[in-house]
Amino acid sequence: MRIIGFILLCLSFHLSTFSQLGGSSLSELDFSYMSPKEYELGPIKVYGAENYDHQAIKLIAGLRQGVPITLPSEQINTAIKNLWKEGLFSDIAIYAEKEIAGVVYLIIELKPRPKLSRFKFTGVSKREADKIREEISLFSGKTITENLVFQTKNQIRGFFREKAFYNVKVNIDRIKDTVINNSELFVIDVDKGEKVGIKEIKINGVTEIPNWKLKLAMKDTKKKSLFRIFKRSKFTDLSYETDKLSLLNKFNEVGLRDAEIVFDTVYQLDDKNLVIDLTINEGGKYYFGEKAVLLCKDRPKDCQVGNESDFNKLYDDLFSCHYEYKSMFRTCGIDFNVATTSETHHRFVGNMFGQITVKSLSAISDDWIIFHNMEYESEPKVYIHLDREIVLIVGTSFLGEIKKGVFSIVGFEVPQKNMLPMHCSAFEYNESTALMFGLSGTGKTTLSADPEYALIGDDEIENWEKYIDVMV
Repeated sequence: MRIIGFILLCLSFHLSTFSQLGGSSLSELDFSYMSPKEYELGPIKVYGAENYDHQAIKLIAGLRQGVPITLPSEQINTAIKNLWKEGLFSDIAIYAEKEIAGVVYLIIELKPRPKLSRFKFTGVSKREADKIREEISLFSGKTITENLVFQTKNQIRGFFREKAFYNVKVNIDRIKDTVINNSELFVIDVDKGEKVGIKEIKINGVTEIPNWKLKLAMKDTKKKSLFRIFKRSKFTDLSYETDKLSLLNKFNEVGLRDAEIVFDTVYQLDDKNLVIDLTINEGGKYYFGEKAVLLCKDRPKDCQVGNESDFNKLYDDLFSCHYEYKSMFRTCGIDFNVATTSETHHRFVGNMFGQITVKSLSAISDDWIIFHNMEYESEPKVYIHLDREIVLIVGTSFLGEIKKGVFSIVGFEVPQKNMLPMHCSAFEYNESTALMFGLSGTGKTTLSADPEYALIGDDEIENWEKYIDVMV
C-alpha cells in the first residue's frame, strides 16, 4: 500500500506532470526546503473517486481554491493524512498539474477501497452460520479494510472457542465481484477441529491454601472430570483472565495480600487436551485483628495473650528509635499519640482522625501512645498493652493497623463509661441522616458512596450513650 505525496516529490526536486492535460512543466521550478515559495491555490481536480462527492473530498483534505499555499511545506502532507483517516481509500496521491502566474493547479488522485457485496460460510451448519452473522459486523456495502478482515476472523474464532473448539481455523477468501464495480465477496471457511478440554491445572509454589480450594475458585476454567455434567471443561481467554483474579482473591482472604502469579502458560497436550501451568509467589503474610497480641499483666491469666518479656524487649527497642513523624489526636474522649517512621502513615492518621503535630516524644501526653516502625526488621506483629496503654506495630506497611488499633482500644474503654461504640458510616438521604453500622468489609464505604447519598463521614466510631445521644 502506498501514499504518494507532493512533499516526497519535492524532496527529489522533480514533479510529475500529466502531459495529456497540457500546461507548463513544474519540473522547471526550483522547489527547495531551504527557500519555500508561496503560491495561490488554483482549481483542484479529483480523479478516481467517481462515486464520491468531489467537493467533500476537497473539504476533508483542507484544500480550497484561492487560498495561499506554501511549497514545499506540510500542507500537502496534512491533506493526504486527512484523507487517509477516512479509511475509504487504499491509495492517495496529490500532484501539481501546472503553475501559471503564481497560481498552482493540483490533482488529487484516489483509489477507493472495495466494498463488500455479499458473504457466505463453508464448513459450518446453517444454524451455526446464522448465529455467527449475529456476532460479526458484516453487511453489504461495508468498506473492506485489512482491519475488517482481521476483526472478522477473530470474532469467528472467539465464537467457536466459547464452544470448546480451541483449535478453530478461519480463512477468508476475497473474490472480485464481476457484477458490482469495485466490490468483493467473502467466502468464509471455518475448520472447527476437535473439541478441546483442560486435562490438568497445575498450581505451583503454594503452601498456605490447598490446591483444591484454588481450583474451586476458578469458576469457568475447570479440568475434565467424569462427574462434570452440567458445565463442560473448556478454555477461553476471557474466562481464564477472570478466574486468575478470583484465584488471587483467595490469597488476599488469608492475609497474603502481595500474592502474585509470576508465571503462567497454557499448552496443548494433544488434539483434545490442554494443560494450564501456574506458579504463584505468595509473598509475606499480613496479620489483622485476630493476630494482635494483647498483654494484660495485671488481669487474670485467662485474659492474657502473649509474653510480657517479648513486649518489654520490643518496647525498649522501639522507644530508642528515631521517629520523624509525631502527632496526637483525641477521639471518643481518649487521647492518642502516634510516633511513626512513615510519612504516608502520618498523613493517613491525620486524614482519619485529625491531629496536632508535636516535635518530640517528651511533648506527648500520658494517655495512649502508638509506636509504628516500618524500619524495624521483624515479622508482622501488633502488641496492645491495655494496662500500660501502649501499642507497638512492626513488620507491616498495612495502613489499617493504626486505625484498627484505635478502634480496638475505643471498643475496650468506652463501654466502661456506659457508652456503646459502633463502627459506622453516616450519610444524608431524602433529608434524613442515616448511620450504617458494620465490621470491616461489610459494605459501608461502598453503600455510603452512592451518588444519591450525601456522605457525612466514613469509617467512623460513634458512641451511643444511654439516652441515645451521639458523641464522636
